Amino acid sequence: NESDQVTAEVNFYTTNGLRWNAAIRHQFGFFASEELREKIRKDGLEPVRKELAGDESSYGLISELEATALETAGAALVLKYNSVNDIKTGDLIYFSPVLVPHYRQNPLNAAERKYPVEMPYKISQQYTVNIRVPEGYRIEELPAPLSIKVNGKEDAVFEYQVTAANDTISIHYGLDIAKTVFKPDEYKGLRDFYTKMVAKLDEQVVFKKK
Repeated sequence: NESDQVTAEVNFYTTNGLRWNAAIRHQFGFFASEELREKIRKDGLEPVRKELAGDESSYGLISELEATALETAGAALVLKYNSVNDIKTGDLIYFSPVLVPHYRQNPLNAAERKYPVEMPYKISQQYTVNIRVPEGYRIEELPAPLSIKVNGKEDAVFEYQVTAANDTISIHYGLDIAKTVFKPDEYKGLRDFYTKMVAKLDEQVVFKKK
């Protein structure tokens, strides 16, 4: 079971406009840890920084990147870093709460498939972000909660939860894929599952000026 856990704390602050800062902690599962450990040993942290930044308009500028357990084979590798980005201010602020490159698009792009879909391992992915409402703004719109299963079964489950209290928004999602082979007749259900999940992860939080 490949476990992947991310926590992020987001604050907004004003310096010649508005910026957000996210303090992110990403703990990788066994296979991803081994792969990343090897990559960092070989090429250092710079390629990892570039990968995390992606398109900086969405992920921000990556700073203070550090990796733990680099020399401990078999241990979960943890990346800690800050992501900072300027945002356009106005009556409305749009903020994408998913700050790691989890499922930016549907990995199953073919409409039909004659062969089974094989996963290398079972997956458990957990993501939690706490967002402080920017000063002078209020919450205008939040993503709605969502709970979906593949073909109504526990073979793959995605849960997306949102709470807001005391000027803090908490968003948590969990993805659990409990089997590694999906038959061709399960393909459409699996593809629909990913389509709904990707759409949900793309939704934004909207703040409105008071």
